[in-house]
Amino acid sequence: MDDFKSLAKQKTNDELVEIYSKSMDYQPDFIKIIEDELTERNIPIAPLKKVRADAYEVSDKKIHAGEQGSTLYIAICFLLAILGGIISIIAGYIYAYSKRKDSKGESFYYYNEQTRKYGKWMLLVGAIMLFMWFLI
Repeated sequence: MDDFKSLAKQKTNDELVEIYSKSMDYQPDFIKIIEDELTERNIPIAPLKKVRADAYEVSDKKIHAGEQGSTLYIAICFLLAILGGIISIIAGYIYAYSKRKDSKGESFYYYNEQTRKYGKWMLLVGAIMLFMWFLI
């Protein structure tokens, strides 16, 4: 904690405002120290809290929507799935079932519906083809 406090003391006002505004990139303990340092320097926190809340809202909307998987990686993994590769099974599982949390701690799928569907198919095809290779 003392390291955080000394680090906060070394920052300029602009740096402290930047850190506080983008607090989702930092540890909560550090943000509390930054908030205390801003208060000590008589920098108003209320407008910064609004900026921070807006940033969390935008981030949460992105998390709730899910990301589109890379078309190139999906195509390569499907090719590997046809060849019976274990990598495609792992990639399919990641695309289909990976989750992350929003600012409120709720879990959401990392990828959008379409990418998750591809991931499930990739997982299935890879597992079937790997099984077929063991039969041969």
